Amino acid sequence: MISPILPLYIPSWVPGSRQEPSRQSVELASIDANGMSNAPNLRTRIKEDIENGVYDCPICHEPIGPDVGELWACNCCYQAYHPSCIHNWAQTSTNSSEYPPWQCPTCKKSHIGYPQAGCWCRRRDSIPSVVIAGSCGRSCSKENLCGTRVNCVTYTCPSICHPGPCIPKECTEQCGRERPQPPGSMAGDSRFNSPPPALTRGHPVISSNITNNAYRPSRRSIGSIYEGRANIRQQRRGRFALVNNNDNSEILMNDVFYHIPALFFINVLVLVWIQSRTRRYLLPLSYQQFTEGNFRETEQLLCLGAGAILFLFNTVSGASILVRLDLRLRMKLGLIPNRTGMTPDIPRKSIKIAISRALFFIYCIMLAYISILIPCMLCLGPGYFRRIQMEGTCDGFDTRIKLYNPDANYFGLQNKTTKQEKFVGPAYTQTPGRYDYPSPEDYESYKFGIDLFNITKINSANSSSSNRKSFGEYWRIMGIYGGKALHVDFDLLQHSWRISEGSIVVDGRNSSRYKHHGQFTNFSIPNFATAIRNLTQVRNGTWTRTDENNHHTLFPELKLHIPYWYLFDKHCAYQSYMRVFKEGVGEEGLSRKQIVQRREWEWKRWRKESRQEEVLRTASFGYGGNVGLEVCARRNEYTWERRGKIERQEGMGDDLLVPLGLMAVVRKSMREERGVLSHGCKWPGSTL
Repeated sequence: MISPILPLYIPSWVPGSRQEPSRQSVELASIDANGMSNAPNLRTRIKEDIENGVYDCPICHEPIGPDVGELWACNCCYQAYHPSCIHNWAQTSTNSSEYPPWQCPTCKKSHIGYPQAGCWCRRRDSIPSVVIAGSCGRSCSKENLCGTRVNCVTYTCPSICHPGPCIPKECTEQCGRERPQPPGSMAGDSRFNSPPPALTRGHPVISSNITNNAYRPSRRSIGSIYEGRANIRQQRRGRFALVNNNDNSEILMNDVFYHIPALFFINVLVLVWIQSRTRRYLLPLSYQQFTEGNFRETEQLLCLGAGAILFLFNTVSGASILVRLDLRLRMKLGLIPNRTGMTPDIPRKSIKIAISRALFFIYCIMLAYISILIPCMLCLGPGYFRRIQMEGTCDGFDTRIKLYNPDANYFGLQNKTTKQEKFVGPAYTQTPGRYDYPSPEDYESYKFGIDLFNITKINSANSSSSNRKSFGEYWRIMGIYGGKALHVDFDLLQHSWRISEGSIVVDGRNSSRYKHHGQFTNFSIPNFATAIRNLTQVRNGTWTRTDENNHHTLFPELKLHIPYWYLFDKHCAYQSYMRVFKEGVGEEGLSRKQIVQRREWEWKRWRKESRQEEVLRTASFGYGGNVGLEVCARRNEYTWERRGKIERQEGMGDDLLVPLGLMAVVRKSMREERGVLSHGCKWPGSTL
């Protein structure tokens, strides 16, 4: 049922239809010579003047049109203003940004707090209605007194949101006698039912007797004063809260500019920490104290706690920034009322809404990136970057050997040429070719084209003697390499090695004793201890000792260097960064001093790309190296591009077995004799 007072505010309005007010909707008899409405009450006059485009803001002298989105009206004289105009007036008239008491430009009534823009009934969460200009279209619901008597009751205005004073309610006998009025005051609102005063450029000239004491303040106006004081406190602490419904565009951006530096500064500090921590994990040869110390485990726990705190901080602070940016964006697009400036009706509002949602989605992605990625990098970054560091590190090597499990009794050489194409600066290619492998009839151990070697330890009867001779106690690898049946022995105490060549002899009447059923494969593994006979020593040599002052070892007979070999069995974290260099390659024409300086620089500086003189390197792939240790070698001839010329270099050939076998037996010795590597490499970010 339509309220009986609705026609007073909505003439010729039909439910469900769009109201399109016209400038000529008021008859000529109801306007004066200046085009202003002559309606009998202020409510209708304001409404008609706005609809006809002749209602001006007293501050900027610009009209408040019928498409107004929001405004501010004094609750005493009911004069309407542009939100930006009254905002600047309140701020400049008090010379303060805190909004102490300021006066209405028209009636001089004092107001406290920020002038909140909205509709006529001062709601700020509603979309402007097309029914009445500046109205939210909802019930006014203002509380008023029926008069000025002693016992006047309070009633709620039933009209929809409207300009001017509410429709008065007549007093009854229960209201009692009239309250004595001070001289010069007015009873009721008869002043606003009288004809309008004279005009100057379309602006009402309010008589001097309309002052702050002319009207008794209603409960609503008193409440607005306290609300204004509360708004000031909210503005002061708004930047520390997640969101404040009364924040305007300026306050929102001030909060954003407060949060962004803190968010940026803290995350930059964390990124610096991540960079430092990752570098220490990826370059153990350069940070030996960290690698061998206990701080790496303590730092891992600190990173887990700091990551959780950083995630909460980034989420709360980032969400606060995004909500404020979203609100300000929608204010600028005219999707919600602005607290400081006009928000007129904006065409293509659906497009603006789509843009706002798209931008908010981008903001959410940025928040997720900051809130999740950086804490994850802090906790899991070293292992992830370790994986990236090792990818492609074996490109250009023709042989890969898996040394995953130090408990295994064998290891195999896989003839696997990786990449054939050339690389820029420096570039290398793999010369095609392979070694001949024995056929299945000749005792081939695998069907995958690999050379397999057993690892065993041989003890002498007098091995306990401190003055024992060479190879009184030693480790032996046995297998087939390049069609040759070989034994390679390593005396770890005397730093000696020897290679013996024999032949395979298999007794067909009892072939089972020549095979060992391995624990780690489905195929039969040869027992080379019984199969290889008629041994003859063909080569032997040594490797230099290492200590705290000399970390590098040299195989003089093979002219091979292993930098930082001293660290290989000191901590498993170093084992993925071992490299073997050929002596003299790439050092032609250099003096002895230059060679020493070059080696000192290049050997300590590990990098993914191999060098011309590098013939073997170790690596561990997967996250944090969890796939295990592998050895990559060049045993065939390879070419190298240097200064625009193609150079050929000999591969390791049979020499490969010496550094490779030494690494295999040292790892097995670490596990069986020293109890190291029993359960893998217990080092954060490394699982060898």
